[in-house]
Amino acid sequence: MTRKVHKIRDQETNENTFELDPENHGLSLPGRTRRNWRLCKVFLMDQEFAFRPKEDKGLRANFLKLYNTHGKLVTICPSTTKLLEWNEALTAVLRTQAAQDYIGYNRFGSFAPPRPNTQATVFIDGAYYMEAVARAIAQAQHEIFITDWCMNPELFLRRPIQSNTWRLDKLLQAKARQGVRICVILYAGIEKVVPFVSAKTAGHLHSLHPNIHVYRSPLIKWFWSHHEKMVAIDQSIVFMGGIDLCFGRWDTIDHR
Repeated sequence: MTRKVHKIRDQETNENTFELDPENHGLSLPGRTRRNWRLCKVFLMDQEFAFRPKEDKGLRANFLKLYNTHGKLVTICPSTTKLLEWNEALTAVLRTQAAQDYIGYNRFGSFAPPRPNTQATVFIDGAYYMEAVARAIAQAQHEIFITDWCMNPELFLRRPIQSNTWRLDKLLQAKARQGVRICVILYAGIEKVVPFVSAKTAGHLHSLHPNIHVYRSPLIKWFWSHHEKMVAIDQSIVFMGGIDLCFGRWDTIDHR
């Protein structure tokens, strides 16, 4: 059985609504992208976040509706007990300070509050950036998030090269074997238009370990590209506005 996600437009609020197919109760979408859709929708808690449980006795179904700035997500719970469990879990999360930072009002209407005493480093050359990324990945305990326009798993992040330890794919594989969850978003480049094939990269990363998940974006659009470069380690160390982890980006202050 599969569960389908439908994106529709709410006629009353003119908001995007993502609804799960009530006829099916599985966990994945069919087809070649089945693995990519293990995580099919990320729903963030923001200043418009709200949720409402609903038991429809006529349909013999239990619905949990979630709202945020971007739209509405309607999920189906297999039982009333599960519906109550989700309701209690969400209520508990909303009471935490971590949630309050995002659902409450922040200065200048920002999505997050100011973070004082935050350590920051500016990287200019690829050599220093990639070495810092390699060290951060090696320290990961729980999760690694990577977004790239282009990625070459065979890239050596630290040089001179003495072994495969600091090769990107070997480093990610080692962390995956330790139980670290790794999620990667790559640009689904159009062949013969861009000088790389992201499907090959995704296939290689998937083959390394089940803890490595890769999503290629976008799947449909032709004239727009996913271009974000980001590496996040355990949601505590983040490299933003960075450099693609691919060939041709590694250089030193002497541009060598």
